[in-house]
Amino acid sequence: MKRVPVQEKELITVEEAVNHYSLIYGRFRKLIKEDNLSFTVRYYGNRTLLIRKELEKYLEEHPEARRDLHGWKKFRSEARQEA
Repeated sequence: MKRVPVQEKELITVEEAVNHYSLIYGRFRKLIKEDNLSFTVRYYGNRTLLIRKELEKYLEEHPEARRDLHGWKKFRSEARQEA
């Protein structure tokens, strides 16, 4: 079965969003627990899907949610060198 790329989906999972948009997982999980976000859709209690286009709009307005802007890659590479 062929996988559909994230950029072609209308609804995506939290894990797909974190991986595709380089998000900080813990901070993003806390964020989506808020009730007034335009990009979240909840099904069956715990399952949360995200409206991809709305999430992209949110990320344009809130770039601090992304890992790369905080030097995450630099921090991880420095930690590996010290070990």
